Amino acid sequence: MRFFVHLLAIWLVVASAARAADTNAIVVLDAKDAKIEQPPDGKAKYETLPNRLCIGFWYSTNVVARWSLAVPAKSAYRVFVVVACPRGMEGAKIEVVIAGQKAAGII
Repeated sequence: MRFFVHLLAIWLVVASAARAADTNAIVVLDAKDAKIEQPPDGKAKYETLPNRLCIGFWYSTNVVARWSLAVPAKSAYRVFVVVACPRGMEGAKIEVVIAGQKAAGII
């Protein structure tokens, strides 16, 4: 089965171990800032239409969106991934890796 997914953004809620829990920081990794890595036949790209603004045409599990950021080393993270997909295409697996730690889910 082929999945069609639009990645809009990834939100990280960072709670530093050195700070109180009520001083959480929110880091938004916007789709427009991602570096897209894919095989030569890959079609994923950032869509710039005003009603899109996402990484679209993501048809392959060989496509990776990467962001670089610096966060405190000793932190707890809550990860929220904002995606959209056409009805009937639910079920795609998604994985977020931060400093070697993985969080996975299903769209």
